[in-house]
Amino acid sequence: MDEATYQGWVYTYDTNKETAMQIGVLGMGDSILYTYPEGNGIIKSMAHMDTQTISKISINDGAIVEEKLFTENIDFNGADEWYTEVDQVVQGAECIIEYMPTDNTAISDYGRQAVNDKMKSADNDDNKLKISYVEASSELNTASKDHATYNASNISDDDYHTAWVEGVDGTGEGQVLVLHLDGIHKISKIKIFNGYLKTKRRYSINGKITTAAIDFGNGHQQMVNLSIMDPIEEETEFEADKMGETEIIPNGDCETDTIVITITGAVAGTKYEDTAVSEIEVYGY
Repeated sequence: MDEATYQGWVYTYDTNKETAMQIGVLGMGDSILYTYPEGNGIIKSMAHMDTQTISKISINDGAIVEEKLFTENIDFNGADEWYTEVDQVVQGAECIIEYMPTDNTAISDYGRQAVNDKMKSADNDDNKLKISYVEASSELNTASKDHATYNASNISDDDYHTAWVEGVDGTGEGQVLVLHLDGIHKISKIKIFNGYLKTKRRYSINGKITTAAIDFGNGHQQMVNLSIMDPIEEETEFEADKMGETEIIPNGDCETDTIVITITGAVAGTKYEDTAVSEIEVYGY
């Protein structure tokens, strides 16, 4: 089948009955959808070969209505020739990058903010949030031979070869990390890269967290078990970003600007009791 002939089914969604009803077919070949900020509808841009058509799609009395707003034919012999941008035809129109199959939004609800929220929700698993700064209840102050430091800021420096190391006697049970985000976000998951991941030997000789309590705020608290690899004594580097990782998904919806992680259990390394964390990543929107 020629891609230009692809079609898409259009459904309405009854939020009271929580049911969807198919109302028709929409030609979708080589098309991109955009928001229609002026009101009820969406914008479809179909660009194929040397022709582009921009239309407004709406629903009237249960039927799909397609109103052409702009059509052009382009001679691509000119090096600088390209299709007209949709927002030049419909001011404020924004591309709907991705919609998940489970998204059921009434067409009357389409608006810039509503669609942007959907876009963020669809992509939240890959949207890494910024950690503005990190507080720790303690830090190891002893400098290593290679002048490495063990500050709390190391867990958010995008470097898996640095680490925060707690600075109390024992393996660090009760020590706390506080992650301050750059604003209030809905959290989809966090990743904790447990241990000192600079080399295999550093991982083995230093302590690792076994269990932790995570407080997402607003009553969202949960206990988690963290992954630990078998000890390896060779002083060689390894794929730190793929090792020692534990992924934690909050229990229920969680919006916060602060995440508190408390060590509730840890195991000593083969040489040192000091417990280390190399990196923490927070995802959401």
